[in-house]
Amino acid sequence: MILKSLYSTNAVLENVSNDGVILSHEFEFLGQKIIWESVKKKLGQEVVLSVSFDDEDKSIAVQEIVRKFSSLLVFRQKHVEKFENRTTVIFSGGGTVGQSTAWAAIDPSYILTSNEPSYSEQIWSMLSFYLEYKNSSSIYYQFICLYKIIELKNTKIENRNGRNIVVEDPDSIRSFINTNVPLVTDQAELRQLKLKVSRSRIKDKTLSGYFKHLLRDSFSHTGLLTKNNYKYGYPTLNPSNISDELKFHQGVGIFSQIADKLLSEKVI
Repeated sequence: MILKSLYSTNAVLENVSNDGVILSHEFEFLGQKIIWESVKKKLGQEVVLSVSFDDEDKSIAVQEIVRKFSSLLVFRQKHVEKFENRTTVIFSGGGTVGQSTAWAAIDPSYILTSNEPSYSEQIWSMLSFYLEYKNSSSIYYQFICLYKIIELKNTKIENRNGRNIVVEDPDSIRSFINTNVPLVTDQAELRQLKLKVSRSRIKDKTLSGYFKHLLRDSFSHTGLLTKNNYKYGYPTLNPSNISDELKFHQGVGIFSQIADKLLSEKVI
């Protein structure tokens, strides 16, 4: 039996030694051989990922492997003008699974590092958010994806209704951000950032308080944020306000360095 995942997209593999395009390649991934085939179409490349398996009961497991493989594909923006930006994923015999947007070519240096079998579900989730960050054109969504990676890194086990579940650990997240932001910013930027935090109206005047309240929460909520008990609350962001956008550009610049370091320690 063959499971095929079809991508009508601009996704191509590049040969980093000569910048050429690799049209066909076989990957060994999590105990499965995944065949990558790319066919040039009028508006771009049509990519088919194929996996052969001998037992129909393995179908769900194989689909999961293909999804995990896909979460390792990191796109590069510079090729976006060459191809259409719509991707459709179809599993043969299973109907349409979903749709997403592809913006650029794939960076093959990130796809496989040979130790994928050791990745935990936490790591796969972090990689999925990293994929979303790399492939998004929204600076606001990019920041949220990077923040989610840090939240996934800082979790705890909590008993709820007799069940032990994994939840985010606010204290650990706060400490992690306060510790790591100074490690990836130079002294001038750090002084400027701390001055901006001290002049803000947030109650928690720490680096973590600033990034959580003014960036994460302001994107995730509408209206006014009132938890700090200000008379009129603190307004959420306005995407058309250039000062709000610049805050997120700075946040993405800082948090992307933290995420890169975190993931390289985990998966490379």
